[in-house]
Amino acid sequence: LPFSGGAPLIGLVVLGGLGIGVVWTNCDTMISQLAHPGALSSSLGAAGSYKEVGDMLGPLSVGAISQAFGLTVGFVACGLLGLSGAGLVMRRPVDSTGDDSVDTRAQQATGEEQCGG
Repeated sequence: LPFSGGAPLIGLVVLGGLGIGVVWTNCDTMISQLAHPGALSSSLGAAGSYKEVGDMLGPLSVGAISQAFGLTVGFVACGLLGLSGAGLVMRRPVDSTGDDSVDTRAQQATGEEQCGG
């Protein structure tokens, strides 16, 4: 869809910004829930670093692929990478009871639940 400005571009920019805000907020929430209680700040810091590296390398790599093979291949590659990342997130283990909170998993891993700790 070729466009260079006006209302369609403004709408897409706003929609993209909202999408990024939702994704980043939910990712930080998920990391906070999955992080070991003593390593929350390290986990959030590492995740932020990976986000920024992705923000830098993503456009560069898609641009290089698009230059070499065309825009269609570049966008398809970007979509496939996004879907594979979503697939990795969906594969994360969940407790058999359906409760995937950090405290429950930590207690089960250390046996504190059986010791009354």
